[in-house]
Amino acid sequence: MTDLQTEGAGMNVILIANGTSENHGCEAITVSTRNILDSACERLYCSTTHLAYEKPLPEGCEWVEYSYFRKPTLFNRAIGKAERVLLKTNRYAESRPWLDLVCDAYKHCDVALSCGGDNYCNGSYEWLYKLHREAKRNGLRTILWGASVDRECLSDPDMQQDLRLYDAVSARESLTFHILKTFHPHVYLYPDPAFTLQAEYRDWPADLPDGADVTGINLSPTAMACEREKGLLLKNYHALIHYILTETNDYVALIPHVVFHGKGGDYEVLRGIFERYKDSGRVMLIGDCPCTVLKGYISRCRLFVTARTHASIAAYSSCVPTLVVGYSIKARGIAADLFGTHEGYVLPVQDLRGDGELLEAFKWLCRHEEEVKKHLNEVMPGYIIRAYEAGKLVTE
Repeated sequence: MTDLQTEGAGMNVILIANGTSENHGCEAITVSTRNILDSACERLYCSTTHLAYEKPLPEGCEWVEYSYFRKPTLFNRAIGKAERVLLKTNRYAESRPWLDLVCDAYKHCDVALSCGGDNYCNGSYEWLYKLHREAKRNGLRTILWGASVDRECLSDPDMQQDLRLYDAVSARESLTFHILKTFHPHVYLYPDPAFTLQAEYRDWPADLPDGADVTGINLSPTAMACEREKGLLLKNYHALIHYILTETNDYVALIPHVVFHGKGGDYEVLRGIFERYKDSGRVMLIGDCPCTVLKGYISRCRLFVTARTHASIAAYSSCVPTLVVGYSIKARGIAADLFGTHEGYVLPVQDLRGDGELLEAFKWLCRHEEEVKKHLNEVMPGYIIRAYEAGKLVTE
């Protein structure tokens, strides 16, 4: 038994503020957190917003379903703001019944890990404050787990107050680490837990010639919503795929990483691209799979282009040279930590002006493919070990 396992024996932990495994980044956080803690805790409760989609957890783990409003209605916002301004309280946000199942689970727990990700960058925070304050009221030690936070968000005094309540904060990249350490005494830098995710391998959905190279491609509606000109990002993707099919021998694997059944997601966007190029015989559309299987597909790509952070983490941790079509601090921060700069590795969606910029960035990656792969092979083993070390925050 490891020191981590010994120190945490008998402890109950709950992972809160995570989404559903339909977002396979959320799934990767759940699976990886479970692996990092291993037998360091007696029981692990994992929150989800869609229990019907989830697969059974192993012994010692339990799902806790909850709901939340990511985008409150105008009425919700008006009531909440009026209360905060006029009464100087936040009881409306803290009385939301759709969070009560998670709060009930606190009675059985010692530590609450608030899934960081970009929760503190998404514009609706009352539900986060509710979950956190209830955890503190129940005497739990609280840890913000693997977070990215934009400096602009910290102008909100309510957010500053909430973040200061955490006993410890784990920033998943240096940009966030340097922002948060200016006002919190216990901020630590650990890679995103999903860097530890193990891959599971399945056959490609098409028969490929022996030795065939595959370029993996992901596109998300979230990234498309950040473009300056409607349709520009999709034009860039079409230019890229046209180049791959006409100027290289690579096959193309379209890999969705967020699939909300009946509500779109990456799959719907990528299916439209697939329909356009399927007659080439060199384009595959990967169906919905667990995060471990998606990592298996991504790990066998020669190169990868993605708009999803956890898809990029699957690629980086598999030492696949990757270009991220980014829109926030998380993409820049993770790339800068790995390579010393985000230049060349992250293409900001907001900066796109023409329809050939993604292709030019991809060509740069092709020219530097071998050195990027060599660098990732050198740094990744230590990076993954460091991600495992985040478990010390729970047990110490």
